[in-house]
Amino acid sequence: MPDYELRDHLEISAPRQFKALAHPLRHRLLGLLDRRAATVGQLAEALGELKGNVSHHLKVLEAAGLVRVVRTRRVQGGTEHWYGRTAATLRFGGATGATGLVLAAREPPPPDHGDLRPHRARLPAGRAAAFASRLDELAAEFDAADTPGEPLYGLLLGLYRSDPPAPR
Repeated sequence: MPDYELRDHLEISAPRQFKALAHPLRHRLLGLLDRRAATVGQLAEALGELKGNVSHHLKVLEAAGLVRVVRTRRVQGGTEHWYGRTAATLRFGGATGATGLVLAAREPPPPDHGDLRPHRARLPAGRAAAFASRLDELAAEFDAADTPGEPLYGLLLGLYRSDPPAPR
C-alpha cells in the first residue's frame, strides 16, 4: 500500500487528462508514485531528469487531477512538496466510449522481456463489461501478490472500445 491515502480509481474523461497521459515521462512519474510519495528532487534523481523538467510534468499531472501534493515539509529557504497519485487505477470511460482500466507502468518492457500484444474482438456491451470486471480482479490479485525481495514485474491491463474510423 502507498504511504498516503488515495482513491481506488479515477475516471479519465477530460481532454486535459488525456493530454497529461500522452507523454511517456508522465507515465514513468505515475509509476514511481504508485507505492510512495516523492519530492521533485527524488523523482528527478530516480529518472535521471532535470528537476525543472520533472516539476513541469508534475504540474501538468496535477492540473489534470492525476497527482496531488500529499504532504509538505519546511526546509531551509522554502517548503518541500511530496507528490502522490490521486488514484491507484486510471479508468477510461464515460463520454469517451471506452471501458476498462490502465495501470501506469514504471518503465516500458525491454524488447526481450514481457508480452505486450494487442487483441481485438467484437463483443456485446455486457460481455465487454464482464471482461473489464475480470481485469479488475486480476489487477487486485497481482497487487496482493507483491512480495518484498522478489524481482519486480509490471502489469499493464486495458480494455477499450476500438471502433475503426468511418470511411470518408
